[in-house]
Amino acid sequence: MAIAAPVPSAGTYSLVVGILSTEHRQAQRQRLRSFYNQFTHNVLVRFVLDAWWMKQHSMVLVGDELGVPALPQGTGFCLRKLIMARKTLSWWQRATEWNASYYAKTDDDAIIDLEQLLVLLNAAPHGPLYGGVVRFSCINTTSLTCPSCFFAFGAVGALKLMIRNRASSPACDFGPFPFALGPLQILSQPVCAWAASRVAQLNRRLQTCPMNEDALFGSLLAFHPNLTLLNLEGTLGNFDVQWLPHKLWHGAPSLLAHKISTSEAWSLATRDFIESKQTNGGLATYCTRRLDRKWQQHARRIYCHGEQLRLLCKPWSQEFASLRMFPCCRVWSVCSSPRAFSFPSRYKVQLHTSSNS
Repeated sequence: MAIAAPVPSAGTYSLVVGILSTEHRQAQRQRLRSFYNQFTHNVLVRFVLDAWWMKQHSMVLVGDELGVPALPQGTGFCLRKLIMARKTLSWWQRATEWNASYYAKTDDDAIIDLEQLLVLLNAAPHGPLYGGVVRFSCINTTSLTCPSCFFAFGAVGALKLMIRNRASSPACDFGPFPFALGPLQILSQPVCAWAASRVAQLNRRLQTCPMNEDALFGSLLAFHPNLTLLNLEGTLGNFDVQWLPHKLWHGAPSLLAHKISTSEAWSLATRDFIESKQTNGGLATYCTRRLDRKWQQHARRIYCHGEQLRLLCKPWSQEFASLRMFPCCRVWSVCSSPRAFSFPSRYKVQLHTSSNS
């Protein structure tokens, strides 16, 4: 039986979330609805699906789906890339149909503790903001591809990769530039409105095998005149959950768990969210709890102003003072987020075989 979508109240949301969903994964969407129902007082969630599929399967729709033109003709790897690119760009084109302070994009194999995310966003500077776990790439602006679809973990690494790939075809002619990884991308309202007016043209230019959809969107945002780039890697860490040898569960360290492919992984990830807040109080008590370890005390000195959480922000020119080859972002600001405190249930031996969702 389908779980009914909550009816949101009128007004402005704190956050509107678009979940890129594979059409046949109806059971996963139901689990996500059940989880996100607890945040409906100030958050709106929409599942981004292919409009043609929705028309053919109207009897299974709940009302929280957003139809976008996504399914072109073709097969294989390039078709999947094109579908993801179209869904991503179409979401950012339409997200501002709802009034919100922030907008986010995620995937249907990820879950986010939205309460913790909102605490983090409340500590962010006001104004134009683009957030997520940041990587760097480059693009050929004619074909919308990159030579080897690479990305680098840092700005210096991106420059080295770009220089080494100059002989590739088609060669990058723009970059490096930063982009946020797909499991969680965040835009403030001014940036989302700026992008929505430009992303339609980029969507129309998509060819048969575009580059990674997240880097593609990042290449568009690289032209924004004055962004705050919020790198959440400190808080989110290695957000991909996994099963280690001997069925040892390796959960996500913070508010985002990705690659949730089984019902058992779903149960463990949601349990970790609950236990994290029960053990440490979550980000809301980051600046008030008792701390025993030196690195925790050091983190508090950096990220707390009294009892208030704050993010560490610097001008781009100061953060990347040794770099002169970047074609973008020179008047941006760069912010980092605090490292998450660990909690005991992240690693636990499981005796049962995980079942597919």
